[in-house]
Amino acid sequence: MAAVGERGLVSVNYTFEDRIPKPVPGWVRNDAALDEVRRQIGEWFAGTRTGFDLALDFGGNPFQHAVWNSLLEIPYGETRTYGEIAVSIGEGIAASRAVGTACGDNPLPLVIPCHRVVGARGSLTGFSHGAKGGIGMKRQLLEHEFRIRPPAGTLFALM
Repeated sequence: MAAVGERGLVSVNYTFEDRIPKPVPGWVRNDAALDEVRRQIGEWFAGTRTGFDLALDFGGNPFQHAVWNSLLEIPYGETRTYGEIAVSIGEGIAASRAVGTACGDNPLPLVIPCHRVVGARGSLTGFSHGAKGGIGMKRQLLEHEFRIRPPAGTLFALM
């Protein structure tokens, strides 16, 4: 499920029913506005696209914006640790858990690639605030990227 607002993509959701946003009064179905979102996500899953060129309209606070913008800089097929993200935004390693929380609050998973963030030793930790099936989905997204572009220097190892 995806939602597009006046300024861009507002929400992307997989099958995590507990994460589907509640409809807002005034929302209307607009398939035309979602055509480009569908096309680009389809290309990503087909392996012909490694990034997205979509207008984004995510809410959040300044810390979340810093984290989410940092996630947009992680190259396709690579991973970073929560600590590396914390350091990259100038917060220091102590902010690793806060980075994890911001990743969990990401309204645009896949488009803002929070699945590319792993634990300090490369472990898969958290995805969509612990939604049922979240870790499995994170693994599948990373495995997909690694099949398309084999990793060089990633912490995550395919099992």
